[in-house]
Amino acid sequence: MPTANTKIGICGASGRMGRALIHAVVAREDVKLTAAIEREGNTLIGADAGEMAALPHMDISINSSLASQ
Repeated sequence: MPTANTKIGICGASGRMGRALIHAVVAREDVKLTAAIEREGNTLIGADAGEMAALPHMDISINSSLASQ
């Protein structure tokens, strides 16, 4: 079974394509979602990326910057 070697960060995570990318990353075993980024001031900042994408809790908070990761 492959391990998650490639770390993925998604900018615009709460948009239509961002949510689709979260689903695509979760479906693979060789990559791991490590960051979900949105514009500063977005109401979803601090929300769990998995729950926002209608998936189980992922313990990855949506942030406004990679520096806050």
